[in-house]
Amino acid sequence: DYDTVNRLTQTYVQAGEQRAFTEAAFITPPQAIRELRDAGFAVVTRVGVEGFASGALGPVTEIAENDATAYDAIRRLVGETCEHPAYRDSTEHLHVVARCLK
Repeated sequence: DYDTVNRLTQTYVQAGEQRAFTEAAFITPPQAIRELRDAGFAVVTRVGVEGFASGALGPVTEIAENDATAYDAIRRLVGETCEHPAYRDSTEHLHVVARCLK
C-alpha cells in the first residue's frame, strides 16, 4: 500500500514485526556501497541480479514456460546488462563482491 512503500522509501530500513514477508532492509545501491566501505570493505564489483529484466518476473516466467529460445536470449541479456549502471542501480536484488581491507 502507498503509506507503507512511502515510509520505506523515506527511511530505507524496515526490520522486525512489520507488514512484510520477512525481516529485511530496503536500501539504495549507493547506501549499500557506503555501508560496506564504512565497515572496512573495498567494493570489487556490483551487479543488479535481474539486469534489464528487473520488474518483469511475470512476463519472464511466462516466456520461460513457453519459449525456451526466447528465455535463453533473456537469460543471456540479463548477464550482459547486470553491470550497466542503469540496470544495476534499479535492480530488485543487488549483489556486491567486496574485499575486506582490515
